Amino acid sequence: ERIGRGELVEHFDTVRLRKDGRPIHVSLTISPIRDPNGLVVAVSHIARDINERKQAEDSLRKSEAKLRAFLESAAQGVIAVNATGRIELANAKVEELFGYRREELLGRTLEMLLPDRYRGAHVGHRADYFNLPRSRPMGLGLELSARRKVGTEFPVEIALSFVPAQD
Repeated sequence: ERIGRGELVEHFDTVRLRKDGRPIHVSLTISPIRDPNGLVVAVSHIARDINERKQAEDSLRKSEAKLRAFLESAAQGVIAVNATGRIELANAKVEELFGYRREELLGRTLEMLLPDRYRGAHVGHRADYFNLPRSRPMGLGLELSARRKVGTEFPVEIALSFVPAQD
């Protein structure tokens, strides 16, 4: 339809068959060819082999699914925060431990999971950590507490791991 209207079609991904009958992923660019009166009378196309890209995308999708399954089945709560302390990721165990749904956590600050008496000081501790990030246990020799949605406190052990952001 677009070619019939005289439009250029770029990067149309499709599957075609090779001479030997095997499928191949291609990206097509199709251009209308007009007669002197401007009517579309034919098309020209360029097909680019994108099999490697499709295989890489499929491999990445499978790898992400494995990582997601591993994260969701972890026996520990896993929370990822950015440098401003906003929660970017929380696994199923976090939901179970804290009583929040992920949607309630994502985008909020980590301090919401701390007892009120620790929240103010924690902002500074978090800033210090992001100034010199390193993997380490937190609060060695201290009794650490977290706060559930319902307000009850419970003891926690915390380990920090720095994962650089990928832009």
